[in-house]
Amino acid sequence: MLPPIKRSTACLHILGDELVPEKISELLGCMPTYSVAKGGVVVAQDTGRRHLARTGRWSLKAPDPDPRNLDKQIDEILGQLKGDVDIWQALGSRYDISMFCGIFMIDSHESVNISPSCLAELGKRGMKLTFDIYGPEK
Repeated sequence: MLPPIKRSTACLHILGDELVPEKISELLGCMPTYSVAKGGVVVAQDTGRRHLARTGRWSLKAPDPDPRNLDKQIDEILGQLKGDVDIWQALGSRYDISMFCGIFMIDSHESVNISPSCLAELGKRGMKLTFDIYGPEK
């Protein structure tokens, strides 16, 4: 059995040129952790540089109580949102929706699992599962 990853993060992203963040919040019954309409001002956290958003974005990040448990993080995100399949189908027909997961490794050979039930919940909502994998710093 491979050792577990060092840390993970999960964040739901809904992207689209016509996206109006307030309407997404109303449809899903939840406020985002970050949102911007296309053309809105974005300030880079690390540099403070300002630029205009190329597309609209509505994001909801999971809290990090168990940084190795992606299932728990994804469940916490989905638990804050309406689960009505019709809402998700309507959103999916207009916007790019993905559950973005960052994987941070200590070594070059580690593992992470996502349960079938978690994958089914993402599938019901028409979400892509996207990974950014960060190798060990050497």
